[in-house]
Amino acid sequence: MSICKFAAEKGIYCSGFRRFSEDELRRRLDWIAKKNPNESRAELEETADRWQLARQEVDGVPTACDVQQREHDLCNGWDDFSDEELAHFLVELTGSSTPVVAQ
Repeated sequence: MSICKFAAEKGIYCSGFRRFSEDELRRRLDWIAKKNPNESRAELEETADRWQLARQEVDGVPTACDVQQREHDLCNGWDDFSDEELAHFLVELTGSSTPVVAQ
C-alpha cells in the first residue's frame, strides 16, 4: 500500500488521494483515467496505488512522496510541505518527534 492510499484511508498526513475531488484526481491522473473512463473512483485510486508502488520499485525510493518529488504528476511530493508540516506528519505516521531538517 502506498502512503497515498494509507493517508487517504486513515485521514492523516496530506489525506493522500482523498485530498482531491474526483474530477481533480481524474485530471491529475488523466493518462490513467482515460484508459478506462468508466472506472469508479475506488478503481482509479487502486490503479494509482499500484502505479505509485511500481514507481517506488523502479526508482528505488521508499515512499510515493519520493516518487512525486521526481514525477510531479499527482503532487509535488515533499515540496508541498513546510518543515513544520513534515514534522507534524512524521509524528502522525510514526509517533516519532524527530526534528525535520531541510537539505
